[in-house]
Amino acid sequence: MSRQEGGPQALFEAPACGTPIISTNVGMSREILPEQCIITIDDIKKSIIPQSSSLEEVQQNIKKFEIKNHIKNYDKFFSSL
Repeated sequence: MSRQEGGPQALFEAPACGTPIISTNVGMSREILPEQCIITIDDIKKSIIPQSSSLEEVQQNIKKFEIKNHIKNYDKFFSSL
């Protein structure tokens, strides 16, 4: 246990282990990491928020996991026994 935090430990430890790093612009990240390792909220939105066409596909896939569908599957399973 330390009496004070010496900075973001992951930014110090990851390179020692050969682990690539990406970070938002927080704390000491700009002082430690090269520019290409700093991501913005816009970068995150572009990479993880689906476009409207794929959003519809995602919504359809999510419906597969609704409880009513699980109940139907259980009913089918137990009816077959």
